[in-house]
Amino acid sequence: EDRAGDGGSGGEVVGWCGGDTGHTVLLGQLCASLGIPSGEGCSSHLGGVLNVYVVGSRLYKLARTVTADYDIKCVVSRALYKQITAAGRTSQAAGVSVSVSVGGGGEGEGGVVVDLKDLFDVHLYDPETFQERVEKQDPQVLIGLFVGQLGRVGEREEHRAMRDQFVWKEEMPVPFYPRLRQLFTSIFHEADTNWCKAFRLWRRRDVLLGIETTPTYGEKGELIVKKAAVIEEGDTPEQLHYRAQKCIVHAMRFALFGLQIAEQGRITDFYVANKYYHQIFTSEDPDGIRDGKDQAEYYERTYKSAFYGLLDELKAIVTKRVSSGMSQEKAIRGATVLGDLGSNPGSYSKSDTVFSDVVGSDNTGPIAGETPLQVIRYLNTHTHGLQSLAEVFGVRVRVVHTDPRQPALYHLHYDPHHSPFQFVVARDCRGLVVAQSP
Repeated sequence: EDRAGDGGSGGEVVGWCGGDTGHTVLLGQLCASLGIPSGEGCSSHLGGVLNVYVVGSRLYKLARTVTADYDIKCVVSRALYKQITAAGRTSQAAGVSVSVSVGGGGEGEGGVVVDLKDLFDVHLYDPETFQERVEKQDPQVLIGLFVGQLGRVGEREEHRAMRDQFVWKEEMPVPFYPRLRQLFTSIFHEADTNWCKAFRLWRRRDVLLGIETTPTYGEKGELIVKKAAVIEEGDTPEQLHYRAQKCIVHAMRFALFGLQIAEQGRITDFYVANKYYHQIFTSEDPDGIRDGKDQAEYYERTYKSAFYGLLDELKAIVTKRVSSGMSQEKAIRGATVLGDLGSNPGSYSKSDTVFSDVVGSDNTGPIAGETPLQVIRYLNTHTHGLQSLAEVFGVRVRVVHTDPRQPALYHLHYDPHHSPFQFVVARDCRGLVVAQSP
């Protein structure tokens, strides 16, 4: 995974080089590096390549050299994905790293002509896998997805420019519905994984340097025995220290991104963690000897409370919003007519569209004359019914189709780990397909 794979080392921080022409050149080289012949997915026929997002250090304005690689999230058709993996161009189910050489933009286009080595670090997805990871609220893919949502109606000019710069292609729309408890689980996993990885890297560095690790004791004074560090080929103290520092930045970034998604439904500030990057990597004592930045204890002492404080804040927001939604739902469950909500003001108001269940789905719905499913009533009496189903009840909402000539179809399925089954609304969503009529 690309938890610690951004940027280069040394040099002045630079931006993206190329402009629209750079997009075309780099996208063509990306396809060539993946072995996609011209006419099957690139050049004038980009049908096989669906979405291409630039993430990592270039997105965060932390690329330290013009030759820093491009961290890419790339969605390709299922057929093309099988073709690439069958050819042995990837060793992982979800990603492939490639290396090519290419020239940047040209004169007069604001670009820099350079020979870029080790250009791409690509994570490749087929449409189903990408959508599944979005549903699981995986922050690794949500970062790319939210770059694609920048620059929409009402956005600042800066955001539109970012989208033009970092979204090379986007033909497959992927809707996002925040499922708050799943979001917290995924964010905590990614952030904590990076945090713990940093200290494992420092232990490996200490072994190389022959430094005895300070004993760690638990709350009751018991000695905590840590797993022995395993030195890998190519490890150097400097490289391990640099990677560990980046992991601390990544941990803080994931926690901060989680807060934005929980509060705003998406990421709007991609630079929010840059202050930690500059605190860690900017120093009058770059080797970290005098200020103690060469010691793992320094980072634990300086950042641990802030890091876990962010995760606690995220948990509190999620708990409050989910509990509030459930409390409001309990208040109206006994109403004779759910559409009559005069005594329950707030976000619960008559929907402008009409939902109905589709016979033939896993849950075939009521027979003629029977009371509609509770979830159908819920959708028809909540202004943001689908979003609320996802946020409060953890329901996975997947778009079946949105043909404007026909009612939009959505597939609803509860989450066995996060959905509150004491609510009929959640239990109704067992493979249910609903139609939304204007």
